[in-house]
Amino acid sequence: MILKAGGIIAYPTETFYGLAADPGNQEAVKRLIKLKHRPEGKAIPLIIAELSCLKTLISGEVPYYGEKLIKSFWPGPLTLIFHASARVPQLITGKSRGIGIRISDYPLCNQLLKAAGFPLTSTSANPAGSPPAREALQVQEYFNGDIDLIIDGGKTSGSMASTVVDIRGESPVVLREGPIKRRDIQEAAE
Repeated sequence: MILKAGGIIAYPTETFYGLAADPGNQEAVKRLIKLKHRPEGKAIPLIIAELSCLKTLISGEVPYYGEKLIKSFWPGPLTLIFHASARVPQLITGKSRGIGIRISDYPLCNQLLKAAGFPLTSTSANPAGSPPAREALQVQEYFNGDIDLIIDGGKTSGSMASTVVDIRGESPVVLREGPIKRRDIQEAAE
């Protein structure tokens, strides 16, 4: 499989197209960072197939309000920031040692995760500073053949990137408001 060999795949999600690489393969992650012109030290979010995958990626327990957010919004466009396990490479966590994770509700994305059998990177399929790709053709134009495979799922329905919430403290901190609004996060976390 392309991912196991260190390749990069563009795939659709419920928000935009993402770029998948094996987060445990340092060469693949370095290639992804270079491809996106991503600043060094910036964390790369992951996407997982099911809740049980969290155990190997995070350190410590999920706070009570984090469990409420998971029950309310996963699967869906919510990225939660956890304390990363020591096993997660710093190329993924960046300087913060935090790890952004979500479970998608998009069928093609879930099929890719099941075929891979491990978590995948889920950074948007665009060079840093450019708008996220909503169509496979846009991914192709951005990367001009440098992606090993583009899964064409048609135009994505998303108009906003996922909501990002840091759950490493006493209460949730919304870092980016997306399809799930700040007030919805606050209400669900109570």
